[in-house]
Amino acid sequence: SEHIETLEEIDIEYREIATEAGITNFRRVPALDTTPAFIEALAHLVQHALEGPEVNLAHVAALPTTVKLYPQDKWAWGWNNSSEVWNGRLAMVGFSAFLLELISGRGPLHAIGLL
Repeated sequence: SEHIETLEEIDIEYREIATEAGITNFRRVPALDTTPAFIEALAHLVQHALEGPEVNLAHVAALPTTVKLYPQDKWAWGWNNSSEVWNGRLAMVGFSAFLLELISGRGPLHAIGLL
């Protein structure tokens, strides 16, 4: 069905089911985020947004042009973002070689004829 049930309707429906099942102490957990401070903060955010300039969805969802999805700095010696990326890549190559040997019974050196 395409309708929204209120919490009271759900309470009534499930209380009847609980009563039929022999449950005498039926309670519903309070809904999340219904504290007055939270509702007041939401109202303040909405009021603040309404007072500001109109912003369309395309503008909000647009990423800045300077977003770096991974470290693109030049390689440098020592522990830094670049070395972490390369250590991760080498670890993936080593793990792939391990899986190849585990599955085939022959290691990568056997596969290329060195052993």
